[in-house]
This record gives sequence, structure tokens and C-alpha cells, in this order.
Amino acid sequence: MHIVSVSPLVPLPRKYAGALSYFAKDAAPAGTLVSVPFQKRIIPALVLSSEPLAEKKLAIRKGAFALKRVHKTFASNNTLHPSLVSIARDLANYYQEPVGQIVKLFFPTPFLITPPATRELEIPPQVLQHPYPTIILGSFPERIEYYSTTIREAYAKKQSIVIFAPTLAVLEYIAASLAHLPLNPTVLHGSLTPKQMRLACERIITKKSPSLVIASPLALGLLSGIEHIIIVEDADSPHYIRKERPRISTARALSLFAQHIRARCIEGKTLPSVRDLKDERPLHYLSSRIKPHAPGSIIDMRQQKNPIISNELLTLLTTQTERTLLFTTRKGFYTFIICSDCSTLLTCPGCQVPLVMHDSGKRIYHCHRCDRQLPPEIPCSNCKGWNLRGYGIGTQRVAEELKTLGVQRPLWIYDDSVAPNKTSREKIIAQFLASSDGILIGTDALLEEPRLVAKHGAVANLDNLFSIPDFRINERVLAILLKFSSKISESFIWVQTRFPQHQLFGHFVRQDIKGFLQTECADRIRASLPPAVLFIKATLHDIQKDRRTAKIKELESLISEHAEYVSSYSAFNDTSRHHLLISINEKNWVDNAEDLKGILATHADGWDIVVDPENIL
Repeated sequence: MHIVSVSPLVPLPRKYAGALSYFAKDAAPAGTLVSVPFQKRIIPALVLSSEPLAEKKLAIRKGAFALKRVHKTFASNNTLHPSLVSIARDLANYYQEPVGQIVKLFFPTPFLITPPATRELEIPPQVLQHPYPTIILGSFPERIEYYSTTIREAYAKKQSIVIFAPTLAVLEYIAASLAHLPLNPTVLHGSLTPKQMRLACERIITKKSPSLVIASPLALGLLSGIEHIIIVEDADSPHYIRKERPRISTARALSLFAQHIRARCIEGKTLPSVRDLKDERPLHYLSSRIKPHAPGSIIDMRQQKNPIISNELLTLLTTQTERTLLFTTRKGFYTFIICSDCSTLLTCPGCQVPLVMHDSGKRIYHCHRCDRQLPPEIPCSNCKGWNLRGYGIGTQRVAEELKTLGVQRPLWIYDDSVAPNKTSREKIIAQFLASSDGILIGTDALLEEPRLVAKHGAVANLDNLFSIPDFRINERVLAILLKFSSKISESFIWVQTRFPQHQLFGHFVRQDIKGFLQTECADRIRASLPPAVLFIKATLHDIQKDRRTAKIKELESLISEHAEYVSSYSAFNDTSRHHLLISINEKNWVDNAEDLKGILATHADGWDIVVDPENIL
């Protein structure tokens, strides 16, 4: 008999985030997939360790409850690559998430339901041949060309190559762009039918060198260790950061796996990250990016009578009638509503997020967090007055202004309110690309669709981003400008702004991208911001003020002696939510913070703990 420690593959209450113990007749090596009883159901789990019962008898006798038996072993330990289990443990330690749920992210469901009886796995020696990724910098078309060359070279050397993409649109575009190459790619992502998924899984598992796989991170667990090159496209994309538990960076897992199997890892990016510069990682530019003219022309909107469309942009749209892309950061008509009598912001009664006005034939107020819709007749929540005024520039307002100014060209709006599903998005894309003089107005969704390109382009508005109290906002704005400019075939884009003197725009026009990021990196290090330190955000949601205050004081006092700095503040526009932001040296967190991790684990049921949060608001 043996005692096995397992981590469930399904979400459970946070108090069960640690390992659970069961007994089994036979030994179950780490990495074995089993099913175990939990309360009144049978759940899948990953074996973390197994020890003979004789060594645990004393502990079992003193235990407060009887151990249950493992229900069934349904996959042997050669189903999972040992490196994946090791990586999942490291990520679980870093992000404080369950090991089993991390492993589950990297396997298609059909694979876990009916895993193969045997797999040929290559286990390399524990010496890393490529300890750091190769960072490739260039526009998306330049990166695609680089990948094409890399695949041809790999084919000549009889090497296998895997390309991971952050979104389905990018994945499908890469697959279509590389379809002419001699290696017939296997494509795998979560939108495949069950039959297509099973066939793709079988092809990946049974593949021999040379081979090409183009996939989402879901396919990581199918790799056997014989891969020679792993490419992580758009490695800094926020789509690699999970918004729900387990909240980890899947891009980090992909890079770590490449290191473990001694494969060459290539990270494709539009611009280097501040962390790349801090760690002094070698950067490989695919082109000089020097063009005959400046890549951007900055328009000072403070000098314009029209706050939405400048004279220069209007002239462009009426005289240069080739296809044009217009970018703005927000969807809707007015992006926020203020009472002119008492200056109160109109917010959602449910989640307190500012309401956005939409106009699709009939005006409504829309909450983009909880999807609540309210009629335009609602009064101010504070003074009950009706003197409400809209501000901000959304996609619908830009379209309406162009019609008012007499721009006689086909117009389309491309955001997730107007085009919420693939069918509606495909219809808009096809109509725009079929036109010779169309104008497409879009948000971030425009940047994430590789097929949307045009001869002319302009940024109608991004000034609202500078008001966001996020230390990463300059990086985000710069990434938007570079990604958008790569979609425009003309040598420059127009950027409308009320902050033309912002140093970011000067660096962008001069194409001194690295110089700006180096300054940004130095500023963050001086201010003790990431990547100089690691942030851990603990969020409490409790509508009862006294109870909330007591919980905050309790946790803050416990963690203060274990962290370099702890800040305490209410969530933006929601006093029932409160944040504790912990600042700690990253190496200390990984190697020497067991006491702090233990404190956070014991409070995980009441507090939402996020390591390296995407934002701190």
C-alpha cells in the first residue's frame, strides 16, 4: 500500500489548493493521472508524490480523518513529460496556484479523457543548452518572413518546430501564411471540433522529425521533448496572461519548457519589454526600421476647432481615398457621462463602473463590465438631476462625426460591441478589404486582426490612456503606436493628441524606441517598481465596513514584517473592495518567502491573491 499526494485537475475552493492525500494499492509515480473521490464526486487529479504506507503509519494514526482510496489510475506516468510537471511546480510556487490546474491548461480535454496508452518521450540531460530565449524584434510581417526562413532551415536539418500564438486570429493567419512551405503544419487550438481535436492530438503525439506544429498554448502538454525550435509569437501579448484561475503567464511556461528540453526558443515581439532591458537580454532586430520619412506625424489637438477630427485628418480622408484605418481606444459614443449640476460621474448601479453611451439607432447606457443596459432617461444618482453631458471619444462618435463633416466614404466600426462574434467580425473584414475606399474605425480588436491593413491610418484618440494610474501605461501606448503603424503601408501615420509634448511621441517620431524604454526602465528601478521588484496584490471584497476594516488590519499586520513594503488602498470606484499591494524582491519570493506564502495561503478563501498582477487598480 502507498500514500499518494495529488493535485486536482479541476477548480476547487481555495482552501483545497494544496495537495490532497489518498492511499493506493500500487505506487503511482509523480505525473500519473488518477481519479479520486472528493466529497460526493469523482474528480481527475495529478499525482505529485507517492510513499510506502509503512513510512506514514504514525502520521496516519494521529490524523483526524481517514484517508480515502484512489478511485482509478487512468494514465501512466509517461503521459506527461517530466519537464512539464517540474515547470508546473515552479509556476505553482511563483504564482501560488494549484499544480494540477496549471498542468490542465496545457492539455486538450479529449487527451485527458482518453490518454494514449504509451508515448515516446525524450528526456534530455538536466543541462540547459539554450538558457535564454532569442528575442526577435520587428513588425508582424517581418516576423512571419523570419519564421518562414527558420522553418525552411529546420526542414533542411530534419528538425521539428512549434509555433505558439496568443489568439486564434493570429494562429490562423500564421498557418495560412506558411501553408506553402514543405512541412505540412498540424494546427491545434480550442475552437476545433472534438473530432478535429482528436486527429490533431494524434498527429502531434505520433509525429517524427521534421514536423511543424502551429498551436495555442493548449498544445504544450502534447510535446514529446524531441522539438528543436519553439517560437512564442507576440510573447508580450496580454492574451498569454490568464484573467481567471489559475492566473499565470502561459508564455512563461512555453519558454521554460523550451529550456528544459534544450530546444532553441524564439520570442517574437514588436518592441522589447522593460524587463528585457533590465535583464540585458540580447535583442535581434529584423530591420533597421529607418524609413525615408518619419513613422508618425503628431497633430496638436489643442489648436483644432473640432475636438474629434483635425483639419489635417479631414483633408487626408477627403483627398486620399484609399482604404484607411482609424484607431481609438474606446468603444461606444460617449465613453463617460457627467452630471453638469453636481459633477457626479454616471456609474453602473451594479458594479460602479462608468457607464458608456452607445448609439445604434437608439441611445442606451451600457456597462462594459457586467453587460447591464440602462435607458437614456435615467437621472443623476446623486442629485437626481437630468443635466447629464457626455464626454470622451468612442468608435461610434468618430463615425458619427465623419458623417457630419460630409465624408462620403463607406464606414465600418470594428470593436467587440458591434462585432461580438467571429461571424460578425468576418463579415466586416471581408467588406472592408473588398472596398477600395473604405474607412474602418476600431479599438484594440483592430490591432489583433492581422488581415486588417490599409494604405492610410490615423490614431483618432488615445489621450485617455495617459490618465490611467498604471506604471506600465507608457509601454502600452508605445506598443499600440508601433503595432498600428505596421498595418499602414504609407511611410507615416497621423496621431491626434492634446499632449504633443509628451516625450513618448518625440521618441516615436525619431524611432528611438529603445532609448525611450531604457529611460522608462531606469525610472522604474529608481521608484522601486516592477521589474525592479515583484508586486503581489491581495483584494478583499466585503460590503460590511467594520468587518472589512478588521480583515484588512489583520492581514496587513501579518504580512508587514515579511515584505519590503505594503500599501493599502480602496479599489477604484468601489469602496467595498480593498487592495493590499505587497512589494518584494523577486528572488526572495521564489526562494525565501515560505512564511509569507503560508500567510497568504491561509487567507486565500477571503482574499483574492494575484502574483505579478497585470494592473494594480
